[in-house]
Amino acid sequence: MARMHSKGKGSSGSKKPDSNTSSSWSNSDKKEVEKLIVELSNAGNSTASIGTILRDRYAVPDVRLVMGERISKILSRNDITTTYPEDMMNLMRRALGLIDHLNNNSKDLHNR
Repeated sequence: MARMHSKGKGSSGSKKPDSNTSSSWSNSDKKEVEKLIVELSNAGNSTASIGTILRDRYAVPDVRLVMGERISKILSRNDITTTYPEDMMNLMRRALGLIDHLNNNSKDLHNR
């Protein structure tokens, strides 16, 4: 959102704090975190939702600080992979939704 009395647009939003060590209150047991990641993936959760669940329910604020690698690398190491990357699938779902919208609403010229 723009500033009222200046030309700048500002930068709003939250940013993750810079930290190289995990907090004392966080769950930092590597075997337990990896087991949770595999269980959540087998339950059908995406990598983004796995990270959110670990943060909110299991007190793991950042998997990379605890494990030293990303959730997708942990899943590929455990032979749990998808045919397409998650971000590409999200873009494909979004494109299909837009195509369906344009087929149903042919006079919506702003989305052409």
